[in-house]
Amino acid sequence: MHIRFTTTQVKPETVIEAIQIYSEQVKPVLKGIKGYKSGYLSGDRKSGKSIVVAVWETEADANAYYSSGKYAEGIALFAQHLIAPPTQEQFEVFVEV
Repeated sequence: MHIRFTTTQVKPETVIEAIQIYSEQVKPVLKGIKGYKSGYLSGDRKSGKSIVVAVWETEADANAYYSSGKYAEGIALFAQHLIAPPTQEQFEVFVEV
């Protein structure tokens, strides 16, 4: 398994709208992507800092999604809410608890 962390800085006054976009528009797309297992959107409502954790079956599945253009389409939905472009890191899962 692989996990991709995407860290974002959302305008604090638009956190609620960003959560709604993720729930209503991004989540359904992810559920249909090959190799996607689960994910989480978490953050601090006061500062707007958030992190998305996406769990993938394989590194190839994760890389295929992020290079397919689907990720860019999802990020574009948040354009008016982001203070800065998101950053990403991907890791292999060594142990599942």
